[in-house]
Amino acid sequence: MEREAPEYIKEQLCHILCIEKIDDNFGEPFIKAFSKFMPNEEEKVLAAAYTCSLFLSAILKGFPTAKLHTFVHFAKEHSQRFSFNCKMYDSIFSHMKEDDLEHVTLLGKENTFIFHSCSRQDIFEAFDFYTNG
Repeated sequence: MEREAPEYIKEQLCHILCIEKIDDNFGEPFIKAFSKFMPNEEEKVLAAAYTCSLFLSAILKGFPTAKLHTFVHFAKEHSQRFSFNCKMYDSIFSHMKEDDLEHVTLLGKENTFIFHSCSRQDIFEAFDFYTNG
């Protein structure tokens, strides 16, 4: 039996990171916000949310960019993209709760999950990375 696409994305991210399991909060608040625009599109939501979260992990916590780019390449090859542009940033951001932005789960240099506070600017930079990548 074939694996569902969302599970395959999670498995591949674990493989790239050389870890057993993804923290349940990794990808939030992106998952919540993107889900508002793409209900029932978990594959697209996860690929976009993980890409944005890995980008923030790289620029804010020193997560290895080689692993970021490996996942981005995988996501482009194996999942459909959530297509949005800068005109939608404010609308997407409006679905992110302030409390959620205070404790965003990111990855550090050694694949350790770390809570970090993210600003609107951080989130928009992640959106830029995803939409321009």
